[in-house]
Amino acid sequence: GTAQVNPKEVTTRMFEAAVANGASLLVGTVEGVRQENGRITAVVVNGAEISCGSVVFAMGPWSVLVEKWLPNIRVPMEGILSTSLLFRMPSPVSPPCALFCEEDEHGCHLEVNPRVDSTVYVCGCGGSAYLNEAQIAALPPDEVKPNPARIEAAHAALRSKTSVTGDVPPEAAACIRPCPP
Repeated sequence: GTAQVNPKEVTTRMFEAAVANGASLLVGTVEGVRQENGRITAVVVNGAEISCGSVVFAMGPWSVLVEKWLPNIRVPMEGILSTSLLFRMPSPVSPPCALFCEEDEHGCHLEVNPRVDSTVYVCGCGGSAYLNEAQIAALPPDEVKPNPARIEAAHAALRSKTSVTGDVPPEAAACIRPCPP
């Protein structure tokens, strides 16, 4: 089976719950950790130490970076760099539906997921790149970009299967799906 969630919505709700329980947001670059007696006591962010009693490294595929900060910890990780499309529709698709397709002549295996926020999310654009740990660690998140050839192929594949998105132009995005062995 498969399931889709709206990552922004899930992240926003989790953040709101964390703030309601006393958390705050600090945007910066983690450079390392400080330890005392084998226990992490601080995280170094932009050169400043932030004291902590506990720490969670929830960095998706970039969790491989933990190995730099904690050399005794191994975080085996591979990733799949994929392109996706988002269509902002004038109203929600009705009736609610989803479409899951086999590999097609465009090299796509589309999954079409209309959402209640009036967007239609399309993944399975094909041509995904497989990345090893070193490639992930060397790739800054802001350099994860959609593949233009896959945007075109997926849009053509979608138009050949359904008219659900009509003439609405797609917004393209990309992500790295973490794949621990």
